[in-house]
Amino acid sequence: MGQMAPWTRETSERFDRERCRRPPVMAAQEVRATLHELVDKLDTSQLWSVTTAAFTEALGAGSAAQVTAYLDALISRTPFVEITERLAAAGSRQVLFIARRPYFSIVREALHLRERGWTCHLVYLEPHAQGLEACIASAFAGSWRIQNSLLLLEALLRRVHTGVVHVQTWQFDYHTTVAVQRACTHVPVVAEFVDVASLIGDLELLALRFPIDDVKLDLAMEGEICREADAVLTRFAPPAWRVLSESHGRLTRFMVFWPYPSPKFCCHEPQAYAPPTGRPVRAVYAGGVSGPPVPNVPVHAFGGQTLPEVFRCLLEQGIEVDVLHDPYRPLGVDTGLHTAYRDLLSAFPTFRMVDGAPPDLLPARIAGYDLGLMAFKVPPQGYWTRPELIQYGIGTKIFPYLEAGLPVLVTSEFEAASRLVQEHGLGLSIPSEELGSFAQHLRPHAFLDWRTNVARYVEAHGMHREIVRLEALYDELLATYSAACPSSD
Repeated sequence: MGQMAPWTRETSERFDRERCRRPPVMAAQEVRATLHELVDKLDTSQLWSVTTAAFTEALGAGSAAQVTAYLDALISRTPFVEITERLAAAGSRQVLFIARRPYFSIVREALHLRERGWTCHLVYLEPHAQGLEACIASAFAGSWRIQNSLLLLEALLRRVHTGVVHVQTWQFDYHTTVAVQRACTHVPVVAEFVDVASLIGDLELLALRFPIDDVKLDLAMEGEICREADAVLTRFAPPAWRVLSESHGRLTRFMVFWPYPSPKFCCHEPQAYAPPTGRPVRAVYAGGVSGPPVPNVPVHAFGGQTLPEVFRCLLEQGIEVDVLHDPYRPLGVDTGLHTAYRDLLSAFPTFRMVDGAPPDLLPARIAGYDLGLMAFKVPPQGYWTRPELIQYGIGTKIFPYLEAGLPVLVTSEFEAASRLVQEHGLGLSIPSEELGSFAQHLRPHAFLDWRTNVARYVEAHGMHREIVRLEALYDELLATYSAACPSSD
């Protein structure tokens, strides 16, 4: 198969442009505030050279040196000096989480690492979801949002000499992880993939949905992460890693680590639950939905595009369906909502779409439902995506369902998720072709049995249990770095 997207001079130049460009998500007032703060701390004698360098499309060697020197000086001033001093004082048994936007998996991890004596800090670049403040405060000993600049983040990380850096790694934001890896020369870096581009599809498939130059850069950066991070966390089982090794060469250390349910978020109240006897079954889908179909690409090419069909199957059987949308994508501003969802809202009063909630509040919001949905409509010929995507990947939305005590409906073609549900009795796994008649499998006593099994699973495999594997990984990495640089701590 060979390397899918090698790191070339063109790739390197494009990466530098991405590092230096103004992030498109920043509002105009945020750009002004960022520039004001940077210029306010800048000596006027440096203003012209640094401004010229910062807005050069690709930084040349001379300009890059000027910007690096300026940012290194900036890090030694308020408020950044507080961050570096706090990190230095925490010692080696600490984890610095890095995120463009802090997502929910790292919050779960930090909560339980703190229980085991680790000091957890967070540095992030963009606003977190509304309502996440209390959750972040309980998970992290300190959290700081800095200006949305990878160059500034790199300057900050060059001052980090203790602990582990754990970076949240998103498709089409691999720039953040690559920048972190290159800046962290004194501490180990753990990259936690949310989605892995190569496990969704190859260059040709991804280019159907995204600009091909962006895809090429993304795959090249993915390769650097898979080879150069000190460790990689993924929700995909080991058989899927073969795709990555064929694409990117020899891989670094990989470990399967899911966003396991946290007892701190759980809302299990069996005595308060009444199974659906004499009332409709209520199902919930907690997560974002896809935008409009891609022109000239069949709806069944990608799994997420089939959700409206799944919801319609359930609604036509008298099952009520609510969608609690991703709180990072409020419905009020989600102008690209798939027209199929608007059609469902018009046709079925028992179908609703509302904004979601942060992870500490979500279980209580959904605890009264009967089923959590992890179902998609898989055509007989399969999706256009890689088969490994549905064979070996675990959908993260399963775990908030379990925190709420909900059994799960999963389509059996999603083999890893289906195996999890079946082995532990966490709900119902059925083939896609049976979605139109699956209500016949539902019995009131089954919901009670499933909920009992869910509570058992959370106790046996919750984040409070599984976190010891992540802790052991950190300890091994720290020992390796300490042996290589015994005086660094």
